[in-house]
Amino acid sequence: SEGNDLLNTEVINEAISKTTKRITKAIRKFEEVLSIAESNPDFSLARLDALEKLGVCYRIINNPRKALTYLSKALECPRCQKLLCNEKDKHKELLYQSASCKEELGDYDGALQDYKTVIDKIGPFSTAYEGVKRIESKIGRKSSAIPSRLERKLPLPSQESIDRNKIIAEAIRYALGVGNPNDSVAAKQKRCFHCKRGGIKLKQCALCQNDDVVYCSKDCQKKSWKAIHKYICTGSKHKLENGCQVTLDGLENAPQYNGKMGKVVRYSKEEESFVVELNEANKQMLLKPQNLKCCMQG
Repeated sequence: SEGNDLLNTEVINEAISKTTKRITKAIRKFEEVLSIAESNPDFSLARLDALEKLGVCYRIINNPRKALTYLSKALECPRCQKLLCNEKDKHKELLYQSASCKEELGDYDGALQDYKTVIDKIGPFSTAYEGVKRIESKIGRKSSAIPSRLERKLPLPSQESIDRNKIIAEAIRYALGVGNPNDSVAAKQKRCFHCKRGGIKLKQCALCQNDDVVYCSKDCQKKSWKAIHKYICTGSKHKLENGCQVTLDGLENAPQYNGKMGKVVRYSKEEESFVVELNEANKQMLLKPQNLKCCMQG
């Protein structure tokens, strides 16, 4: 369709670049898509995508109020709501973006409601859990966003500090169709395992030779190796296997768990973290590999 054709790779790549000039150009393109889509009910998906991308673009240029205007339209529009019923991942990301904007603007109750919607309607994802705990810490009181029946089942927040820029960068890559396996554009080409760039020459990891683990540069490969790949690469001596006994270390936000023993249950690709079951109390935690010291194989 004409509306969907306007959401092409060139516009997406321009929107990713963090320069005001290019973002402004991307905004004009997405507003063009929105204008066309709003006049034709057959372009509902294009309308939803345009609203989402406009929200993200305005977040990049530090205008959370304007971003929230578009994100709210995407979440509240009856036409969009019908689509979101079958697009759980997109619904979740819109709610995360909306919650982040509201938190920036000081609307903590509104942000908590968005996270609660994720937990109640989509699933108890750790990102929503972390957002709730962060806001509860700011306002100095417990909320009802996390049902008491789920408190013990949800993983603890990831211990690696997630600063605002990283949250936005990850949301941008996902919302603009970079790295989203369900996106029609992203699905057509391989992307760098680290920076998610596509449409360029990529080199495969020589150790695991995994078709999905490819890089655009040596710099990206080095950064990816240090951050996560050396812990999951099949050819790495540092690989953390399921059942591997580990000691928890360097947990600044939960120091009471430092020195505790546990075993690796599985790797979470979405969070780039490992689910670890503690030997005591049968508790599970979601932890970055940098917080785990391998002792022995189980």
